[in-house]
Amino acid sequence: AEEAAYDENEPVFGQVALTIHKFTKMIKVSEEMLDGDAVGLEAYIASVVARASAAAENYYCTVGSGSGMPQGVLTGATSSGITTAAQTAITASEVISTMGTVGSQYHNSNSGFLMLGSTKFYIQGLTGNNFMFIPTPAGGDIMGYPVYISPDMEAIANTKKSILFGDFSMYAFAEREGVTLSRNPYLYQANGQVGLFVKQRFGGAVLQTLAFKYLTQGGS
Repeated sequence: AEEAAYDENEPVFGQVALTIHKFTKMIKVSEEMLDGDAVGLEAYIASVVARASAAAENYYCTVGSGSGMPQGVLTGATSSGITTAAQTAITASEVISTMGTVGSQYHNSNSGFLMLGSTKFYIQGLTGNNFMFIPTPAGGDIMGYPVYISPDMEAIANTKKSILFGDFSMYAFAEREGVTLSRNPYLYQANGQVGLFVKQRFGGAVLQTLAFKYLTQGGS
């Protein structure tokens, strides 16, 4: 109304504790293998360490419990309330209904799906539905949104959380130092071995649980 008092509304902030966890691994390599290396052993070990690091981050950031370890996005998400009619099948309408349970403010360029690779291709291969998930000029895998693959997501099986949709900017990931690999040639020298010590520190947590919703497979 004209000349009416302004409506005062102050923002309220919440806090999410993001704990940084330490992950380590130790490898022993014989001096002979290192001395006679003609096939790039150290480069191979570095690649193995890198893959193991990526696998660890993916696992904990997907399904970590948040207790003594990072919280995975699937753990921090909330149920969409959508349960498939079948234990081992998903329909196109169930996928779309799951998307609809996420608030419109979380439908943006940061949004997408998370599922197993096999689930992605299952969905894209659906036939006989009212909706066909086919590539469009607008891009995206399903309804214009990308599908991110995680081997640690749950399968299409009884009571499992097979599909997650949400705004991934609402997931916090923090890493300190990155992956470090140090070499100690003295600790195991009496046994003719060199110690390789790998360390990384990272943490993750869902910032807004309503930004992520998961689809649940039907039970028996």
